Amino acid sequence: MKDSFIINNNTDFSFDPAVFVYEEGYYIIFVTPQKGIGWVEIDGEEYLEKTVGGLIQSEKLVHKILVPHEVLDKSQKYTVCFAAVAARLPYFPKTSPIQSKTFSFKSPAGKKDLNVYHLCDTHTRITPPARACEYFGDELDLIIMNGDIPNHSGSVEMLTKIHELCEKTAHGSIPIVFSRGNHDTRGEAALDFIDYTPNKDGDFFYTVRFSNVWAVILDCGEDKPDSNVEYGGMICFEPYRKKQTEFLKKLNETKPYLAPGIDHRIAICHIPLYSSWNLFAKDIYAQWLDELNAMGLDLMLCGHDHQTLYHPDGKDTGFGKMDFPIIIGGTMASHNDYHGTALKFTSDSISFEFTDSDKNVLEKGKIK
Repeated sequence: MKDSFIINNNTDFSFDPAVFVYEEGYYIIFVTPQKGIGWVEIDGEEYLEKTVGGLIQSEKLVHKILVPHEVLDKSQKYTVCFAAVAARLPYFPKTSPIQSKTFSFKSPAGKKDLNVYHLCDTHTRITPPARACEYFGDELDLIIMNGDIPNHSGSVEMLTKIHELCEKTAHGSIPIVFSRGNHDTRGEAALDFIDYTPNKDGDFFYTVRFSNVWAVILDCGEDKPDSNVEYGGMICFEPYRKKQTEFLKKLNETKPYLAPGIDHRIAICHIPLYSSWNLFAKDIYAQWLDELNAMGLDLMLCGHDHQTLYHPDGKDTGFGKMDFPIIIGGTMASHNDYHGTALKFTSDSISFEFTDSDKNVLEKGKIK
């Protein structure tokens, strides 16, 4: 790519890139103020966005590049590159000089002790949750963003709030695990959400692994039936949930969570399974619960309820009992204060601390 363009080391990017953990690698996603061509370079190798019928994507403000786990884990640094389109002509189109910026990457690979901070329901607020996320200081290894990071998807500007929070917490260097929330499905930019976040061909359920932790990410969609007047006939989540049931069954057939080196198995889902909001779809969620119980999970991380709360295993959901504990992990406690969850994974335990924006510990516990 560089052979085709003039190089300019300016850094005209809207935010630092976000590095999202994904099944086959890391999604490096970054936003630019102009449309153009974005790519990533690691140790001299170039990684492009997914092409469209042989055409390089050049008509978007967001750039989404998948790189293999082992490549970035080994290098522990990457460079984002961007060339704005000056004139998209039928013949001899013109681009502006390349802009590039290099970032270090804090790989979790091989670490047995991990410090993880869980955020959810920040609803467009940036400073209080970012301050809370500083709890581990330089020892932070990974961030989980578990839904409703923007207040809604009413505009592309709302979606960029995800990347603003990523910049303030991860600084382009710390990996992020992401799940979609129910407010993220609302508004005219809801269909653009797939460009700004990791997903599997538009589906927001998949698995990830970070070091010795395996996680399944699920997406309940909305918290009321598709027919509810609040949605104006714009959603169709019932078949989407059924698709996830088959996904969970497949996982229990293949058992990737039993791979060598995995010490912990967790689930991440914005809406907690025990929520009374889910009783309208009891049959589907009862199947989800059966499959999750079969995985021998250590923990489920959720949001949605706007609180910090720990439930030990055995809680009744209304459609069965959970064989694993659940943490509701974050809320805007006030205009200037966010309560989130600091998690410490070791080879034989998970400990948690609910903390505020001033790094005070509000409650703590340990899961063996």
